[in-house]
Amino acid sequence: MKVTGAEIFVECLKREGVKTLFALPGGVVLKIFDVLHQQKDIDVILTRHEQGAGHMAEGYAKATGKPGVALVTSGPGMSNIVTALVDASMDSVPLVCFSGQVSTSLIGNDAFQEADNIGLSRPCTKYNFLVKDVNDLAVTIKEAFYIATTGRPGPVLVDIPKDVFIAQGHYAPVSSIHLPGYKVFTEGHTGQIKRAAQLIRDAEKPFVYSTLGQLAAIGKRTGVANILGLNFSGFIAWFLWRTIYLSKLPRLEKKVRVALNWTLDLFFSKDLAYWAGETEAISGLSSGATFGVSLVGPDGNPVSPDP
Repeated sequence: MKVTGAEIFVECLKREGVKTLFALPGGVVLKIFDVLHQQKDIDVILTRHEQGAGHMAEGYAKATGKPGVALVTSGPGMSNIVTALVDASMDSVPLVCFSGQVSTSLIGNDAFQEADNIGLSRPCTKYNFLVKDVNDLAVTIKEAFYIATTGRPGPVLVDIPKDVFIAQGHYAPVSSIHLPGYKVFTEGHTGQIKRAAQLIRDAEKPFVYSTLGQLAAIGKRTGVANILGLNFSGFIAWFLWRTIYLSKLPRLEKKVRVALNWTLDLFFSKDLAYWAGETEAISGLSSGATFGVSLVGPDGNPVSPDP
């Protein structure tokens, strides 16, 4: 029995355990919304802007531990969600974004509401797909969820042309996938970890810099909680004051500034800093190495100062 690409899309989301979809309708994805309207397993949250849909999917992922899922239309719909994709990439948030695209025969011809979705998303996603055959849709969606949620989590884009949604194809549940070019590393470099451990042992005033990424590691062997038994003289949960700062509450602004200054003073008074769960901060503060602070990343590798 053949079914449409839109029906395959919705069925795949159900099999991935998706219960909530953040979306904004548009011309090329209307067929999907027709199918979504006829089912009750997936709760569709209609947003007023694609960027909002992306950030809501991010928040859902952070709150539930499940991948956030967003659906946007072609052209400006896709370009509007780029900010959320960048944020999810920086914060290692599992996010699967589905974007509509003009029909395959029109791609590259400056069609109405056409954008280079693959090119736009390449710098800010863990991986992206362009589906050109309805029979490839199910396995592509399976791969997208796998890539987004394994290893270091991150956003994955699946770009689906209009004619793929409309076309009919044979559907069978995908039980396994084969990604020879994608390897998930679950163990750090043994030699570098030993070097990091020695640095911690030798440090007189070590400092732990732990952030959002470590929330996902709580209770796991890699969690910072498992090394706090060491005599660390400083510990900062960076995400706490950063979240307060981003809320832009005037009455907290002064307290946040004091917390930031205290954090930096504490950091530069130590002789070793252990980074865990943050990537952007390593670039922003790695100049601390010029102040005699040894920097160690979450994988045990030493962090080089900014050039």
